[in-house]
Amino acid sequence: MTTKQIVCLACSTKSEEGASGKVSGYCVAGLDMDSGRWIRPVSSLPNGTLSEPQCRIQDLSLRASSLPALLDVLGIEFDSHRPKIGQPENWLIGKTPWKRLRSATLSDLAIMRANVEDDSELFRGYDSWITHEEVLRRPPTASLALVRASGLRWGREIDFNGRYRVVGHFKVGDQGYRLPLTDPIWKQKLLGMLGNTLLVHENSFGRPNQELFLTLSLGDLFQKTGSHYKLIAGVVEIQR
Repeated sequence: MTTKQIVCLACSTKSEEGASGKVSGYCVAGLDMDSGRWIRPVSSLPNGTLSEPQCRIQDLSLRASSLPALLDVLGIEFDSHRPKIGQPENWLIGKTPWKRLRSATLSDLAIMRANVEDDSELFRGYDSWITHEEVLRRPPTASLALVRASGLRWGREIDFNGRYRVVGHFKVGDQGYRLPLTDPIWKQKLLGMLGNTLLVHENSFGRPNQELFLTLSLGDLFQKTGSHYKLIAGVVEIQR
């Protein structure tokens, strides 16, 4: 067992078709405050999905529990490092309830900024997905990244299940991407605003002296298409 402090940069919704049927839950990820490395807490459920009780946190100052918020610094006990092909950052959680230690401080944010990814090739390639065969042949060395996204615009489209989903259009360097959003807070906010035209993020949400980052994640194998999809798992806004 080991306990780590991580700054939360994603608490996204997750659902997939597993052997026991459809599993719904959460995917949490953040940076280890000691090493600066990415950590994705996972459970023993199919594909490591976290149930809501597993990722609820005890706030030591408020004596209350809630889901993690972005830029919370969490204390999490882990059983062991459990990397898998395509997701080397996975750690199996222990049984001790998670704790919210504090909001991210200036030194915490400095660690975060030092780990911003500036390579425009995300997770082996420039497409919005990677085939499972490619993941097996050339396993990505990372499945999580924090990027400064330029020209961010939001749109709405129909997903594989016939429901509306939010997609973000943005650039990393000179490379354009169009990726689904799984951050539940931003997804709910945007679905109430989006119509048939793209929404420019800066025009609707931009504030002076604000930095915008996106937490990107490479998802598990989607059986219907045999591919792993790149996702916007968190929208992180910081005042300079």
